[in-house]
Amino acid sequence: MKGFLIAVLSLAGLIAMMAMSLSSCGTDGGDSTGMPRVSPLVNTAPRVGDTAPDFVMTYPDGRQVKLSDFRGQPVLVNFWATWCAPCRAEMPAIEAAYRRHKDRGFVVLAVNVGESASRVKGFVEQLGLTFPVALDSKGETALVYRVRAIPSSFFIDGNGIIVSRHLGPVSTQIIEDYLLRVLP
Repeated sequence: MKGFLIAVLSLAGLIAMMAMSLSSCGTDGGDSTGMPRVSPLVNTAPRVGDTAPDFVMTYPDGRQVKLSDFRGQPVLVNFWATWCAPCRAEMPAIEAAYRRHKDRGFVVLAVNVGESASRVKGFVEQLGLTFPVALDSKGETALVYRVRAIPSSFFIDGNGIIVSRHLGPVSTQIIEDYLLRVLP
C-alpha cells in the first residue's frame, strides 16, 4: 500500500511539473485554436457603445476594404473560418438577411481569420455567398477586436458605434433584432 501511494504521489508531481513547464512555453504566433494571442498592448475589447475600430483588409481578389468605407450604413462584422462548423451553419442566415436588406443599406463584412484567398474563394463559391468577404490572414483585426472564439459578430450602426456583440453563430432572429434597431 505504501509503495502504491508513493507511486501515485510521484506521478501527480510529475504531471504538475510538466503542466507548469508547458504553460510557460509558446510563441506569440497563436494558440492551439489557431487564433492569435492577444498582445498586452491591447488592453480591452471594443465594447457596446464604443466606436468600432477601423481596419484595412483585402478581399480575396486583392482589392482593399476599410470598415470606414461603410460609414452611414449598418454593418455586421462577422469573424469566421472555413473549418468552423458553427460558422458554416450561420452562413445561410447571414446570406438571407443580406439579400433581404442590402437595398436598405445593410452591409455584411465577413472577416475570414487566418486562411488563404483560394480556400476562402472556394468556400464562398460552394455556399453561394454574395456578401463581401475580407481576409484577415494574420489575425491582426481579430486581435484588435479581441476575438477569442469564432464565430464572433459585431453589429455596428451607421455612425460606426458598436450596438451589439454576439459570440457564437448568429440566427435570423438575432440579425433581424439588430436591424430593427438600426435600419431606417
